[in-house]
Amino acid sequence: GDTIENKFLDVLFDQINDLNLAEDIRGQLITNIYIFSSRFLPVNIDTNIHRRYFNYNV
Repeated sequence: GDTIENKFLDVLFDQINDLNLAEDIRGQLITNIYIFSSRFLPVNIDTNIHRRYFNYNV
């Protein structure tokens, strides 16, 4: 989907691919990010946000 989270991942993967890393290291980094991003929860205008984890007074 076209979400902020997916856009963030696209930019992150583009940056990783631009790095001068060995292919196996780059592959492991991308795999780790996929595992990490699988824990993302979708957030939209109707999401009930727990204030303990979000600070709107920035």
